[in-house]
Amino acid sequence: MAAETIRMLLEENQRPYTVGAIRDGVKGLEKGAVERGLKELMDKGLIGEKVYGKLKVYFLRKDDKKSAKQLGEDLLGTQRHINDLTSKIQENQGKIKATEEQFAKAREKLTMAEACAKKMELQEEVTNIKDALKEFDGVDLVRPDVKFEVQQDYEKYLALYRKRKRLCQDMLDAIRENYPKSKDHLYGAIGIETDESAGFRIETL
Repeated sequence: MAAETIRMLLEENQRPYTVGAIRDGVKGLEKGAVERGLKELMDKGLIGEKVYGKLKVYFLRKDDKKSAKQLGEDLLGTQRHINDLTSKIQENQGKIKATEEQFAKAREKLTMAEACAKKMELQEEVTNIKDALKEFDGVDLVRPDVKFEVQQDYEKYLALYRKRKRLCQDMLDAIRENYPKSKDHLYGAIGIETDESAGFRIETL
């Protein structure tokens, strides 16, 4: 059941996921159930695994070859997810440091009774923040070489996509020279979908 739920999540969103992201996307599944489901899907060859340091990313395998546009979108989605994880870790680490500094200052200025009360308050806050960080256990910040590799792949497939788009546009322009109707009518007749009509927008990493 866990395996099928995870497969449906990956298929519906068409982007890579970490174990933590899968647990966020599928409420009610424990970490152990998620890991067993992922192993079952990998044994069946339905999903693949990509390792970035200690970070493991899982993605849905497809028999057909992806277009340059799809590959670029997948790479961009992976980079966004890695950036989100990095930001969350850095944010929580900053909160812990600020809280510890606040406690150190308070310990110097307060009376003993006030210091004890403040210490308990701050310790509880630190505990809560550390609990929140448990989600990222085993997750390394993105190394520069990994980020560079992802960016190089994205730029490679983006250049391929632009080349194919330019060739397609040249062919359409040649057809339109002798076509009696409008450009929109031509595109509709042969099933051409533009970036604008598909809602596709190029983004820079």
